[in-house]
Amino acid sequence: MRSDRHAARIADKLARGLGLCFLSLVALLPTDRPQAQSLLLSHGVTTTERATMLRSFRQPPLDWTRPEFDDAQWQRYVVSASPPVAKDPSGAVVMIPSLWTKSESASDPAAPGTPPPEQAGSGVASALLPEDPAASVSEPEVPQRDVGGDVGLLASPPVASVELAGAAVRAGLASTLPGSLLLASPVLAKRSGRSARELSEPLLPDCGGSLYIRRKFDYSGIPGGSGSAGTLLLRVRYTDGLVAHINGTEVLRSRLPEPPPGDLPLLASDRGPSDPERYYLPVSSLPLRGRGNVLAIEAHPKSPLRCPQVEAELLALTGPRLLRGPYIERLTETTLDVTVETELPSRVLIRYGKGDKAQYRDREVESAGAPQTVHRVHLGPLKPGTLHHYQVALLGDGQKRSDLPLQTFHTPPSAAMPLKIVAYGDSRSGHPVHAQVISSILAEDPDLVLHTGDLVERGTEEGDWDRFFSLTAPLLARTVVYISPGNHDYALRKQGALRLYSLFQTMFPPQVPQPQGDGLPPSRVLAETVVSPTPLGNLSEAARGYYSVDVSGVHLVSIDSNQAGKVDQHRWLEADLTRADQQVPKPRAIIAWMHEGPFSSGWHGDYPTAIKHLVPILQKHGTTLLISGHDHDYERGQRQGLDYIVTGGGGAELRPLKCDPRRRRCKNQPLYFANEHHYLRLEVLPTMLRVCPRRPDGSALEECQALRLRRP
Repeated sequence: MRSDRHAARIADKLARGLGLCFLSLVALLPTDRPQAQSLLLSHGVTTTERATMLRSFRQPPLDWTRPEFDDAQWQRYVVSASPPVAKDPSGAVVMIPSLWTKSESASDPAAPGTPPPEQAGSGVASALLPEDPAASVSEPEVPQRDVGGDVGLLASPPVASVELAGAAVRAGLASTLPGSLLLASPVLAKRSGRSARELSEPLLPDCGGSLYIRRKFDYSGIPGGSGSAGTLLLRVRYTDGLVAHINGTEVLRSRLPEPPPGDLPLLASDRGPSDPERYYLPVSSLPLRGRGNVLAIEAHPKSPLRCPQVEAELLALTGPRLLRGPYIERLTETTLDVTVETELPSRVLIRYGKGDKAQYRDREVESAGAPQTVHRVHLGPLKPGTLHHYQVALLGDGQKRSDLPLQTFHTPPSAAMPLKIVAYGDSRSGHPVHAQVISSILAEDPDLVLHTGDLVERGTEEGDWDRFFSLTAPLLARTVVYISPGNHDYALRKQGALRLYSLFQTMFPPQVPQPQGDGLPPSRVLAETVVSPTPLGNLSEAARGYYSVDVSGVHLVSIDSNQAGKVDQHRWLEADLTRADQQVPKPRAIIAWMHEGPFSSGWHGDYPTAIKHLVPILQKHGTTLLISGHDHDYERGQRQGLDYIVTGGGGAELRPLKCDPRRRRCKNQPLYFANEHHYLRLEVLPTMLRVCPRRPDGSALEECQALRLRRP
């Protein structure tokens, strides 16, 4: 009996000891803990959920955003989580993609960025499903609309009324929507031989007007929080302008002016985003209750001919949550600059070391100061040409922690060793092709990547950036993608450039303009770089968009073609290349890249401003290769003593050519031309630069070409 008790005690001690050892091992191993969240409203709405809608050209009652409003007369709002089906005018059954998960086809790269349909009567079907699942193959019913006093626009009034209304609509929309489908007035229809049935059709589409949606939800506080503290995340995809309310309080307004006086229709100032947008709503500022909260959304079209649509989801956030990253902004032989963006203010801890596995001797770097959402961390010193790893941990309040997956990267080699570079550009909204290009680039395992610009469709759209970072995440975490800004990255009205610089502050440092006539000889005029990041509020005051970096004995120069005519950039480029010439030893190659290049046989053609101001500087300092994009094709040539390549095949749609060098001789015949999607592999070898264009699947687009390196 005593021996049994003694054996049990020994077994218990042994088990405890093994348990402690196991816990110690677990503490050293990387973990990927789920990020806490509570889904209050899904973007898919079923027939059983409390959601109603109204389509109207008039404003609904003033209290429609409040929970007490009686919406019994409104139609039930239903959105399918899977693509709904309907019938086209010919009676054929067609699949209608959801706004949230828009269909993407590799054969149609531009599909994700295409605005929703504007055809009369087609907009409702893509947002609504019939309530009876058995009727899902029939044509979706058109919702009842509040026409009010708008009968003159919606019914078939006398000829004179239609003539006046049609003239007003055409006059106001001709410049905005040229070529859109407008129903002809009776007088013009009679002259054109239209049928009597066509004469009775309404002037505006059945799905026209503004869309008003009410969705009810319960709220019991942030999970694990104090109830009133926390943040709600509203993710919404819509066309074209949006206003959202919670329990009668307006929480956001996008692409919409204040309501006009009277009862005039409210029109958006711009078309809506192509990807879902995010809006963070502090719980402390919201009039939430336990049950019966109402999220009220109004979507307004850019013109009366467009059909507004909305899909939205609402989440309660808690704990540290990753938004973007980790993504590398700078990578040299001995240093790494990595950025992590979180949805909620937090701190980050990064463990890093050599090899592809975490080790007990790894170094640690933790962010200092108050919790924040953007974290930029500098790691080093590192060993050149060596495989390393790092792992990011997000630290929230108290003991809340989220460990991200371990990432591996290798530092560029020393100056005497081969350097592998990949270049591509114009990814924009061509997501299927871009994804294939990213997969092939990962297989290439380059030391660094150059992007020639037009990363996204519109630089001001946060949803576009979300899609870009999501698609490129595996690449950005492993190697640096050095960027040259494109014209789409600058849009709209150059405000996208500020967003680009805020996302990549380390990559785009402010440059100190070089004075003219300062009395210094050219060899002493240096392009000084401010290393410390500049606050976002001061970005517009600094000269940004162009920079240079030295990697493995190669001088890389990013030129901003949007500022091709700016004197400050000309002086900076002259000073930067002068400094490179003075290095000991001199760079074995100078590679410059920009978005809109000086030479092109494609759709846009040559860029005279770049030819006038930039080419002489590049030629003077013996630039090995100039890479550009903008035209969505591949072109290799030599002009004015400068070797150049156009690589704009990273995903955006291919365009027809003004002069096809493959069929006839153009004014400036290139050495090679291909109107295909592709990327470019560059190998800097001891005696030459090897250029190898590749299709998205990695196959050869052209045989590799050799360019002579600069003489030392």
